[in-house]
Amino acid sequence: MSNVLAIDLGASSGRALLGKYHDGELSVTEIHRFDDYVIDHGDGHLSWDIELIMDHIYESMAQAETSHGFDSLSVDSWGVDFGLLDQEGHLIANPVHYRDKRTNGIPERAAEILSHEEIYEETGIQILAINTLYQLLAVKWHEPDVYERAETYLHIPDLIHYLLTGEKYAERSMASTSQLFSPHSLEWSDNIRETFDLKPSLFAPLIDAGEKVGVLNTDRATELGVAGKPVITCASHDTASAIASIPSDTPATFLSSGTWSLIGKELSKPFLTDERLFSNEYGAGNITLLSNLTGLWIIQQLREAYSQRGQDYTYREIAQLASEAEDLHAYIDVSDERFAEPGEMIQKVQDYLAETKQPVVTEPGDIFRVVYESLALTYRQVLEEMESRLDNDQTGEVLYIVGGGTKATILNQLTANATQKTVHIGLSEGTGVGNILLQLVALGEVASLEDGRQLVEPLLQDELTGSAVYEPQDNAQWEVKYQEFIAKGSR
Repeated sequence: MSNVLAIDLGASSGRALLGKYHDGELSVTEIHRFDDYVIDHGDGHLSWDIELIMDHIYESMAQAETSHGFDSLSVDSWGVDFGLLDQEGHLIANPVHYRDKRTNGIPERAAEILSHEEIYEETGIQILAINTLYQLLAVKWHEPDVYERAETYLHIPDLIHYLLTGEKYAERSMASTSQLFSPHSLEWSDNIRETFDLKPSLFAPLIDAGEKVGVLNTDRATELGVAGKPVITCASHDTASAIASIPSDTPATFLSSGTWSLIGKELSKPFLTDERLFSNEYGAGNITLLSNLTGLWIIQQLREAYSQRGQDYTYREIAQLASEAEDLHAYIDVSDERFAEPGEMIQKVQDYLAETKQPVVTEPGDIFRVVYESLALTYRQVLEEMESRLDNDQTGEVLYIVGGGTKATILNQLTANATQKTVHIGLSEGTGVGNILLQLVALGEVASLEDGRQLVEPLLQDELTGSAVYEPQDNAQWEVKYQEFIAKGSR
């Protein structure tokens, strides 16, 4: 019997889940939820409030210890972002948010040193300004005093594990998001580090998911009576932990649906394309070929924009409004850079429709419908681009959706319709559950991740209030819509 504490940090909110494994059965309880840990400094500068995050993690420990106790802890989070430690091991400043504007122009400047093609060939990662490589180069080129002070860089879960244990390690699934890591050797890329003259000391030793980092040894841990409990690496990139929770016996086609949409496939080895369309990230022992897309962030921003107008909608009401909207035959490119930036999202959608000579919708339900359909059709486009390049035995007729976006039942059905695949719904807290499963494997309670995945189905049955499976509908109509989308709203 073991109780394990999973801290799952999302870009919009965080939660603590207590997993209790007894007599071959797993139960999972959310014991704490928190948000508002983004600091807006104005003028496009954002950072993460690491002190506030740590306060919530200690509160989660207190809740877990009071409830049933816990035997280990692990943290997962979004990718790419990091903190810098000085020579004394002190955090120099709060980690900068990936939406901060400091990387504007950095990928282009970096390409003058090493081409995008060469960077992609070495790292297997899509060229995105948010990537760690470009964030680190922004520090080196624009904040040389900070760069000179920096001794070690640690991604968010690795940083938190360090603050809890004093041990510096870099977990591979998170490192693989950085564009500083080779999916071929599963090590830091010497070529990237040497070409951009990055200090060797910045890079902590790499470890795999399911390894012990150290033990809780802070004063606050002692005060809570939890000092000495082990801290374990899960697949600390949240997408990798979410995929770990998919109850499939074979490599899965997946959509991790949340603020971001990460859609792709589990593979046994990296797969690089000349067009640099997909990222090759490392998961819990395999490669995940995926495309990183703006996801329900657009819906979140629309909701906030309407709230500022005095129109407050719950997500359930948003889904209802969208389901009642007429078939508008209007689409947006969700990958257009304007939709990645916060603010004025209603106007941005309308501007895109006007610029592409489509009907400019004004009713809230119509706008929500345009976004949901555009997301679903983008998923089809990405999967077709991917599957057309893979062998037949690497394609599939089933798409697993995991993450908080599984609660958007309208998007689940639209995705089945658009992709013409059967959609199986996974856990809304799939990331946290994947975190828990990997801890249980590390503790020896479960023999393997494959065995752990067998524990998921009962959790899924307990959670689902809607359908567990969505079959494609109106195939002919959606084929027409897809061709319209390719002409008007595709990436």
